[in-house]
Amino acid sequence: DSARGSATAEATAGVENNNGASKQDEDDHHADDRSSSHVNNLHTDLQDVERRIAFTDAVVAVALTLLILPLMDAAGESEEEEEVEDAIASWFRENRDRILSFLISFAVIATFWRSHEKLFCRVQFFTPWLSFWNFQWMLAIVVLPVSTELIHRGGNQKNARLQHFVYIGNMIVIVSCYVLMIHCIRKSPLCWKSQNPQLMGLLIDGLADLGLLVMALAVSTASSSSGYLSLLILLLNPLVVRVIYSLLPSLRER
Repeated sequence: DSARGSATAEATAGVENNNGASKQDEDDHHADDRSSSHVNNLHTDLQDVERRIAFTDAVVAVALTLLILPLMDAAGESEEEEEVEDAIASWFRENRDRILSFLISFAVIATFWRSHEKLFCRVQFFTPWLSFWNFQWMLAIVVLPVSTELIHRGGNQKNARLQHFVYIGNMIVIVSCYVLMIHCIRKSPLCWKSQNPQLMGLLIDGLADLGLLVMALAVSTASSSSGYLSLLILLLNPLVVRVIYSLLPSLRER
């Protein structure tokens, strides 16, 4: 009887140990499932970068194409002149300001696109917020040809101030979206292609451009005759960046 009791007790203990081990395995399995589900949810929010960059490049190409359309329309109107040479000379005289605006806006969009390219060569995924601000950036880029054309509508000094306010304000929106995209990338390490994407330099550069554009906006609003000349203040960007790094040298290491 004593032997049978001892055997029964050992069997019962073995069953309890097996049940405990099974329960522990089950808990571990559920924990793994939750962890795996969390990781899958994170990756579900991430979006393919190649298609979105290709789409962004296409939008920029459309914006660059839209810039030339007013000049195409003006060239079509000049064909009614009797002498071809007179028509060409007259076209250049009548549209020299529009040609200048086209060249400036083309250079502006190309510069913004180049900055966008330098930023996203460091990115392997899009987050929802990064995708959102990228779309706002594209929207502001597509509006820039409209802002360019509005400058040639003429009018009094008040209208001239408003026209340049719209144009430079459009540029401020583009740079603001760019800075916000950098912020989104810095806060989402899963987006990075490398351990240290060195985004601080791009952020400082973007913030310097933003501050200089605000100053250009103030100048153009105060003086309607300044026109595009107020944008020359952007040439101070390298100097502003150097001043920031001299005041805050620790930023170079980030």
